[in-house]
Amino acid sequence: MLESMRLVASRRRIGVVVLPEVEWNLYDPQVIRWRLSSPDRAEQIATLVELRAAIEPEAARLAATRASSEQVSELIALSAQLWAAGEQGDDARFLELDVEFHARILELSGNAMFSRLDGLIGQALVSRTEHGLVPDHPADSALQLHLDVASAIQRRDPEGAYAIMRSILVAVLGEIDVLSIQPRARASENGNA
Repeated sequence: MLESMRLVASRRRIGVVVLPEVEWNLYDPQVIRWRLSSPDRAEQIATLVELRAAIEPEAARLAATRASSEQVSELIALSAQLWAAGEQGDDARFLELDVEFHARILELSGNAMFSRLDGLIGQALVSRTEHGLVPDHPADSALQLHLDVASAIQRRDPEGAYAIMRSILVAVLGEIDVLSIQPRARASENGNA
């Protein structure tokens, strides 16, 4: 298992050798979890969000042009459920729906490479929560932005979908800067999700 993650290599007459970090499969969800348990947690989260910021806005832009009407309808319903879970303070359900929402946008992009990143992005969302790098409850503005992305995709507005998704991820990067200084206590002050 560790060899498949490129963490170690078996060498004849030497045994098992730990590989340098540059060799690791940084996209493996288990490697992500381990790195998020390290003292460099905030840096790892920031790296994941930067990756998301490079991929997800483009996925939203593509979804606005490629998703079928039925897929868009399902996305709108999903965004409404996400909003309701956030409004009701059902944090576990909100996280579950947030992971599904972002995975769905990757899928609706019609880009098979993007959709394969759903596990990585889902792990990033779950890990932020597990490590207290999210506000106690999602802010109303964050809930609205998720609805706005879905609406832009529904309106077939690729540039709007791109810009709104980008703004969500820029807000997340700002959260990480604030929350990595003092998790949870500062989260309530910031209010973004």
